[in-house]
Amino acid sequence: PEPVCVLHGLCLRHRLAFVVVSLSLLVSFSVYASMRMKFELFKNDDFVFFMINLEMPESTRLEQTEKAIELVEEHLLGLPKNFIEAVVTRVGFIEDVSTGQMKYGSGKAQIVVDLTESAVRPGISGKDIMDLSRKNFPEIPGMMSIEFQEDRGGPPVGSALTFRIMAEDYPTILKISEEVQSYLRTVPGLKDIKDDFEWGKEEFRIDVDERRAADLGISVAEVAREVRNAFAGGLATTFTRGEEEVEIHVKFTEGYRSSPENIRIMKFRNDKGEMVPFDSFARVDYGRSFSSIQRWNQKRTVTVTADVDGVHITSRGINQMMQDRYGNVSKDHAGVLFDYGGEEEDSQESMAALGRAFALAMLINYGIIATIFNSVMQPFVVM
Repeated sequence: PEPVCVLHGLCLRHRLAFVVVSLSLLVSFSVYASMRMKFELFKNDDFVFFMINLEMPESTRLEQTEKAIELVEEHLLGLPKNFIEAVVTRVGFIEDVSTGQMKYGSGKAQIVVDLTESAVRPGISGKDIMDLSRKNFPEIPGMMSIEFQEDRGGPPVGSALTFRIMAEDYPTILKISEEVQSYLRTVPGLKDIKDDFEWGKEEFRIDVDERRAADLGISVAEVAREVRNAFAGGLATTFTRGEEEVEIHVKFTEGYRSSPENIRIMKFRNDKGEMVPFDSFARVDYGRSFSSIQRWNQKRTVTVTADVDGVHITSRGINQMMQDRYGNVSKDHAGVLFDYGGEEEDSQESMAALGRAFALAMLINYGIIATIFNSVMQPFVVM
């Protein structure tokens, strides 16, 4: 048509101006879109199963954890029957499907909820069922944390927000972790906010004054051996009964073994044969150890994670907010670094690979068109 020919001729006569205007419009639109539009690289509201991870104190017995799980199972079985195909319970460990990391302990449990085929529940996605199971979730005495984790079945993997706090001082890391989690709880649309730090089991530590013990004629090894024998039992003697050799172990009675505080009443024989009270050279401290020490780039690390609902905020949105607020280096604590990972990191890697592939494709297209038109500038008009 004549208008198209006129426009084409105008573009050819003012090629440089046309290219500049086109690129300006493209850049302006891209900037506007990145600021105003919500971005999700892979949106997947439907999935075939999801997990419910429960964590209770380390001292919790398996029987107590099983009773807590029964409450959750009753809650899930109360959902419409055409939603859930099966419920599988694992007590004693939790498997993170996004990272493959395993957590073990008598206070840990994982419930795998296998959903029915989407044809059986038209219009109801896996995300809808998971959100429904969150509602009216039963109160579980002693529960420390609960997490709903979906099976993505593909990229991106990890939580929507993965915020790593790196330093060599654990008290500082834990303080910052609490501050970050408190801030995240004020952001609408975030859920399952937690960190991966875990205290170990409760323990009594025996602190021996080695110089004082040496003056009294007692070694640290002797103290350790006698305490172990008192609570776990030590071999006193053996005797033969028929063809069988029988060992005799001696230890505290059950009443004394029930409390490690009874270490303080113990007496130890020194190298002179004298009985020396425990309190003369040692003391007992109560505390907890670390269940594990996580490192990232050779630094001690605690990772704060959170998921988004996709309505009020997206993964890119919360990561940008965290970048603006915290950056990569702490302003208030010397030697503390921050790093970002999870879903956003995976999305950025995918977008970078997509950008490289797009640039290569455009270069190949330009070469083909330039060969056909025998021109350096005309391919820009066509492209």
